[in-house]
Amino acid sequence: MPQNLITSTYQTHLCNSPTQLTLTWSKALFSHTLTLFPSDNSFSTTISLYPSTFSFFRTRAGSKSIHLTHHHYQKIKLHWDFTRAEFAGNSAEPDSSFYVAITFSSRLEFFLGDLRDELTRRVGVTGPRCYSAESTLLSRREHVFGRTTYVTRAQFMRSKHEIEIDCGGGVLKVKVNGVTSLVVKRLAWKFRGNERIMISGVEVEFYWDVFNWVNKSSGNSKSGGAMVFLCSKSGMVVAFGRK
Repeated sequence: MPQNLITSTYQTHLCNSPTQLTLTWSKALFSHTLTLFPSDNSFSTTISLYPSTFSFFRTRAGSKSIHLTHHHYQKIKLHWDFTRAEFAGNSAEPDSSFYVAITFSSRLEFFLGDLRDELTRRVGVTGPRCYSAESTLLSRREHVFGRTTYVTRAQFMRSKHEIEIDCGGGVLKVKVNGVTSLVVKRLAWKFRGNERIMISGVEVEFYWDVFNWVNKSSGNSKSGGAMVFLCSKSGMVVAFGRK
């Protein structure tokens, strides 16, 4: 069972056609992987961030060719580098010093990370052809196992914000960049609901559903879980699930 699971969906392009690309980062005791697949199911591939189960060194920078089944078997190329990746806490997704990219006919169609210049140098593509339209994050979902407090980073309006969620003692607390933005008391009665909060001047809707978690805490259920998520006016959703 993974300790941390993060699934993000982006609006991007493959073979010059618009598509939604899903990236799933999974971290368990003996594995750490990234799986990519588009909405048309034309391919699915998994990268291990470590070359072997007990390795202390991350996988070297690499690339692989992928033929798309729904695009007349046209070839795209996947590139990655996690050798110096830095992570926030126990997160499965890198926070900095990494890249994941997809190119088609020497054109960059998808890019995630902060080492674009290094990718450009390795791939050998220069000039405007290397810089396509930016991908748009549509949704981000996190599943966390065995914790009452979780800290993550979410992006709104092109800037990252630290979000801390504490669910314990019958109280749900949400902090954004260290400042308490929401406190929900008496969760036994308010196990579902929504409130509006402000993040850097942006109005965000905060939803929560902790019914199973409350029942497990009171001994009324064998399965316990909590789900909270943020939804901005742009339509981007950031969800957090806890088991």
